[in-house]
Amino acid sequence: MKLPSLTIGGLTAPIPLIQGGMSIRVSTAALAVPVAECGGIGVIGGSGIPVDELKADIIKAKKSTKG
Repeated sequence: MKLPSLTIGGLTAPIPLIQGGMSIRVSTAALAVPVAECGGIGVIGGSGIPVDELKADIIKAKKSTKG
């Protein structure tokens, strides 16, 4: 069975899967990027980490994906 794509705003994920944001360094770019590469929507959790680390992780994810 083929699943329909998922469109949110102007973004479309070929696979209708959203990785849940988990706190304190669980869902970082290291998890969100592979999820996005597989066709889902990766999420970076920002709870419990300093703003500069969160910003660096977002930049890393954007550079590794279509942004």
